[in-house]
Amino acid sequence: MRTRAVAALVIFVAAIFTFAVPALAQTTTTASEIQLRWGYKPGEALRYRITLDQKTRMEMLGQVIDQTQVQTMEITAHVDSVKDDGTMVLTWTYDKVKIKVDSPQANIEWNSEDPPAAEGSTSPAANFDFMRELVG
Repeated sequence: MRTRAVAALVIFVAAIFTFAVPALAQTTTTASEIQLRWGYKPGEALRYRITLDQKTRMEMLGQVIDQTQVQTMEITAHVDSVKDDGTMVLTWTYDKVKIKVDSPQANIEWNSEDPPAAEGSTSPAANFDFMRELVG
């Protein structure tokens, strides 16, 4: 057993000399030498698609309930201005929102490009009408 411990220690020390010592020997760079910036310019538009794919399993009163939800948002960041120090002012716009929920209680789809009737709807998708306010 002691032989294994000594062997492990030798391997550990060898790894330190192989990887750590050369890294420490390299020249260091100060923060003033490196400037990381986005490089965006005023007037540019940056488009993003964000998808949340969620699977939920619940147990209630001995019954297992599986639910899936997929939410997709397409958004655009408009670069309004960029200062010399790299600080940016962005305006975000939600272009599209889609939600799909599958559960034993209901299957619901809501799409900002084709939303259900706004007022008085009894459709479960009407629960997502607040999303209308995000788009545009």
